[in-house]
Amino acid sequence: KKSSRMYDFAVVGNGLIGSAAAKYLVRQTGDADIVLIGPERREESKIFDCHDDEARICRRLDVDDVWAELATRSMARYNEIQKESGIQFHYPCGCLAVGRRGGTYLNAVSACAARQGVPLKALSEAELKSHWPELRLDATLLRDFDERSDDKKGCSTHFVEESDEEKHIEYAALYEEGPAGHISPTNFLRAQLLLFTRLGGHYVHGVVERLSKDDDCWKVDLGAGKNIFAKKVLVATNAWTNFRPLLKHKLALTLTTQTAMRRRVRSSNIKIPAIIVRAGSNQFGSSASFLDACYFLPPVNYDNDDQWVKIGHGTYFERPLASEEEAIAWYQGYEAERADCYARCDLSALLQRLCGNLIIKDNDFTKPHTIPIKCVIPKTPSKRPYLAYFDQGLVACVGCNGYAAKSSDELGRLSALLLLHNNREPFDFGPNIPPDAFDPIFATPATAEDHDDGAADDHHFW
Repeated sequence: KKSSRMYDFAVVGNGLIGSAAAKYLVRQTGDADIVLIGPERREESKIFDCHDDEARICRRLDVDDVWAELATRSMARYNEIQKESGIQFHYPCGCLAVGRRGGTYLNAVSACAARQGVPLKALSEAELKSHWPELRLDATLLRDFDERSDDKKGCSTHFVEESDEEKHIEYAALYEEGPAGHISPTNFLRAQLLLFTRLGGHYVHGVVERLSKDDDCWKVDLGAGKNIFAKKVLVATNAWTNFRPLLKHKLALTLTTQTAMRRRVRSSNIKIPAIIVRAGSNQFGSSASFLDACYFLPPVNYDNDDQWVKIGHGTYFERPLASEEEAIAWYQGYEAERADCYARCDLSALLQRLCGNLIIKDNDFTKPHTIPIKCVIPKTPSKRPYLAYFDQGLVACVGCNGYAAKSSDELGRLSALLLLHNNREPFDFGPNIPPDAFDPIFATPATAEDHDDGAADDHHFW
């Protein structure tokens, strides 16, 4: 009946979390047969990733204790992973959280750091100018991006008159030293895959179309009549999870667009940290009526010797994506380029304002100076990932809210341990992570009658 290969464990999704989980499964089980499944070329498979880039911020400073703990655990293993794989992916240049002096954002970061024992250095606006004179990190950075109606977002060509309150706003910052800085997700993934295969794991290229129960195991349908069977399965497909019948119920996931820009800069030895700016008074992670948040990555080498800086926005320019077709069109389509032009325009202007002295002027047309970057962010109501049993022998870790690259090794480790765990017993995620931190929320309520194992009362199961 089962002429296809039978594995002990299958990991669906070959991104940062899936590759980390597969690595830990091999280490924890020794001689178990483990397969990692995912597409080889995203353009052909129409499955797009968020790790195909060279720069993501890594930091322990946060406003959420759970994300801070996940980052702390992962970052502590970066050097070990680099040494074992021989692949460098971590650059500990430090990280700045910048915001209004005495504002809600910096207060929340400071309080979280105190609870987590993360040492931060407070810097005034004057100290920012002294430490990084090449950068514009004062209260004028985002001030002129005035409120605009939804159909007139972007490309502001005029300055608004400042109120007396705005004239007296000052910025301040909290600085975290290395290992905070940035990582190359591309090389991080290469390192994890190398360690997984070196330990004897199997790697299969393909797109999983369906998961279904088959007696006492799981049938993994790769399409075109190709199937793989496994006793236990981990789903780590993030933004693409609801587009295929992988779980019995659709999860509460809101997919949004995210645009970033990278720009060529002059090669230099200037040491610049990764930067997060939150200037508005809105709650962190909530939308605003103007461009009040951004993040910045210092000069990074991409495909050649050129150095590029990268900048991205907060929630202001995000747009919801309701279907797989819309998500693919966002990555590929001309209409998406048109809809995204305002974000690219404002980000380019903001980058010029932040570090204009470093930017190469657009007078050499032999190669591009500015390149847009796109990804899709799967958001959950809790702003934390879902990590739980969803059926007997089926675990999923999805919905990472755009925060998971730096913490992917720990999320992969916890996913592997949960898959190995008896799902009818409570699972301990470790210190600073409550047992319900990753509980899933369904788009349509699931009921105990939908499942035949009688384990509906176990919160790790639903």
